[in-house]
Amino acid sequence: KLQFLYLIGSFGPPLSTNTRHAPMGASCSHLPPLEAVKGPVDPERFLGDWWVVGCKPTPFESAPHNALERYEGRFDGKKTLTAIDVNFTYRKKAFDGKRSTIKQNLFPSASGDGAWKAQPILCGIPLMKMDYLILDLAPDYSYTVVGVPDRKYVWIMSRAMTMPAEQLAALKDDLVKKHHYDLEAFINVPNEQKP
Repeated sequence: KLQFLYLIGSFGPPLSTNTRHAPMGASCSHLPPLEAVKGPVDPERFLGDWWVVGCKPTPFESAPHNALERYEGRFDGKKTLTAIDVNFTYRKKAFDGKRSTIKQNLFPSASGDGAWKAQPILCGIPLMKMDYLILDLAPDYSYTVVGVPDRKYVWIMSRAMTMPAEQLAALKDDLVKKHHYDLEAFINVPNEQKP
């Protein structure tokens, strides 16, 4: 779930489009490259609704409430999934705050792992593709964790509107210990109804 202004590099240094490169930026240059899950990741099982229950947000995710991403598959004539249309909707700063919607395309990895590509859509125009790294994924696809190569942002998402505190804490612990994330800017996202 990548905000379009982040993806086109409006904030901070541009991100690498190759997940095997070291993360950019002097502050994290000493860290190992961020690795996506090896898979296999089934894109069709990834479809449906995902609630953002916690994140290290982009500058344009202003205290999000009721943050919901809807993933809809795009299929070719042979009924093969070729891309995923993402519609991200949330309320700004309060449950009754201004409704904001962001759209993007996702492209699953041809090798079946979690190193996907995201393509933001601005005014109906698809922009350049960037990395969308699935760092963790439940065997039953009940939750997932998505990050970016420079570790500036991360999203923990669940099929359920909320996540047990113990589970969220464990996923955050993995982000720090396994993926070397700094979670000082991490926030829990309150959800109580669809936006």
